[in-house]
Amino acid sequence: MRVAVIALYLLCLPAVCISSTVTRTVRSTGQAAVIDGDVGTARDQARRAALREAVEAGVGVLISSTTQASNYAVIEDEIFSATRGFVRAFDVVHHGQSTDGLTYEMTLDAQVDLHRLEEKIASIDLTHAMAGRPRFVCRGATLATDGWRWSPEATQQLHDAMRPLGKRLEPASAGAGSMAMDDANLAATYLADVLVDARVQFAHVNAIVPGSNQTLAHLGVVSRVATVTLEVRWLDEASALRRWTSSGRGAAISIGEAQIKALGHAVTLMADTLRAVLVEDLRVRAYGERTIQILMEGEHDALAEIEGQWIAAGLLGRLRPHGQVDGQARYEINVAGSAFDLARKMSAQGLGSLDVHLLQVSANRIRLRVADAGLQTADTQ
Repeated sequence: MRVAVIALYLLCLPAVCISSTVTRTVRSTGQAAVIDGDVGTARDQARRAALREAVEAGVGVLISSTTQASNYAVIEDEIFSATRGFVRAFDVVHHGQSTDGLTYEMTLDAQVDLHRLEEKIASIDLTHAMAGRPRFVCRGATLATDGWRWSPEATQQLHDAMRPLGKRLEPASAGAGSMAMDDANLAATYLADVLVDARVQFAHVNAIVPGSNQTLAHLGVVSRVATVTLEVRWLDEASALRRWTSSGRGAAISIGEAQIKALGHAVTLMADTLRAVLVEDLRVRAYGERTIQILMEGEHDALAEIEGQWIAAGLLGRLRPHGQVDGQARYEINVAGSAFDLARKMSAQGLGSLDVHLLQVSANRIRLRVADAGLQTADTQ
């Protein structure tokens, strides 16, 4: 699935080079509820949960805590749902029911294949998906006496330069009408998020033939220099992601052919940087900070304490309230880690004087119930 050339542009990914034989032994624990006395099903579910946790730990080795995936759902769908492909073997350390018989727990020592995980995480398709699957459009223009004119040749050269990135990143090609469009119309017309735009200027050069005093013109050869300014920008952002210039040379028996060769030479010189810029931008957007929604349920008094207790508990990030109604308070928070990381911290250390009971954790959403610890203790006595 991964195009070979992409490996050159993914060196900035937060992962180390790992040989195909490297594994990491991870101790993980999974739990499952015993429903209607069905211990066998609970055992299988606890084993799957433990394997999933082991793979998640392996992902954590390859993705640092400050560069967690912004779209954790993609990793969840692509990796955690296929734990068997990433766990080579495992030994059961402990398993059995809890003392009350309501939960089955299994602890494993699992050998996680870091090489396979690294390949999956580093793949351009996964990075593109985690960045939200942005769509691209390319456009080329040449400078004429009356201003910039759309160039089908420059547009095609850009399209070809992006081809090694794979079909999912294949850009649309803007037409002549695009020259009169603003960014909003470009985005709507070509269903694009990112514009790759080339502006080309040609100049005459009468080069000397090596080893002689003659110029190319004396031999009936036309030579041209193409100066290409390439700009990459998101159509909903004011500033360019990157802008740079390069020049290429071309010679032929006609002006048109010489210009096409010079243009091709310049774009070829810029192609590696172009692909690297696009992939690095995807990586940053895929592995950056993201927003997690938190739904807290509880009595009015407990919900009223949440923001103060959040600070008291020393949890990172600032809660942004989004309303409270019918025993539910909604918040958003920007974090560098995953919803799973945040849920574990909250479950382990509580929320100040409030007890926390996790009800559901998904890619970017946590649902939990909070209660005053003192009231709960009194109720149980």
